[in-house]
Amino acid sequence: MKCSHILVICALPICISEAARILALINYAGRSQYVIFHTYLKALAARGHQVDVYGYHPLEKPVPNYTDISIGGSAVLNNVSIEQLRGQGRFQVISYFMDNVLQTCRVAFENENILNLMKSNITYHAVITLIMGPDCFIGFSHRFKAPLISITTSTLPWVTYRNRNPDNPAYIPNYFLPFSNQMNFWERLVNAVFDCAVNVWYDHNVNTATEEFFKHHYGKDYPSVRELQQRISLILVNSHFSVNTPRPVLPTFLEIGGLHIKSNGKLPQVSLQNTARLKFTMCLSLHY
Repeated sequence: MKCSHILVICALPICISEAARILALINYAGRSQYVIFHTYLKALAARGHQVDVYGYHPLEKPVPNYTDISIGGSAVLNNVSIEQLRGQGRFQVISYFMDNVLQTCRVAFENENILNLMKSNITYHAVITLIMGPDCFIGFSHRFKAPLISITTSTLPWVTYRNRNPDNPAYIPNYFLPFSNQMNFWERLVNAVFDCAVNVWYDHNVNTATEEFFKHHYGKDYPSVRELQQRISLILVNSHFSVNTPRPVLPTFLEIGGLHIKSNGKLPQVSLQNTARLKFTMCLSLHY
């Protein structure tokens, strides 16, 4: 493995003399997904790497080694109203977001900056994408022959299958179900059936639609989207075993929960009066 590849993954100071050029592409227009993404990319830029970011929300304050390139206009930045989703079933809500992201991808591939990137001869040492819906940007890892790293802000059920680490339905509840890791037999049965159903649904609907997108925008000589998903080198997940269900530890699946939180390393000081008030409030909540 090249030193630059190691830098992308863990930024080892021993290799600080060799900087990498990194391509980051965000296929979702919602601002919430950018919190973790921006934090990670700014950290790479601070370590001397050149980071080219194609997305919808540029940094408010530019930083060295970090270049924002816009890939869409205001047409894809509409807010989602709760009224649009009220009364909808789980699969209907998921379908809504999948269609929304796919439409965002179509708008992006009509953008001049993305079209120019497709024809570019720049050498990139890594490609970083967001796992949210259709993986319309992972084709760039094949285009530039670079390792693929992905970030996800949630432990979505179709994420873990990419690094051959499927969730164990006996103790890992599906993201879309209200279960804990202490499930009874019937909850485990429901969890297992639903987990299987949602992944089959994702592959049959989302990946199939993305495959058609690939053929139209990348060409027939590209690997399938399913093959590229299996080539992923690293998945960074916004979760932590202290608040989420503990999972098997794999070198290709790293939890980075709290990465975006800025702290001086000290816990806030709580007075005895505030502590007593908190206990009284908790006591009331238990009785009413």
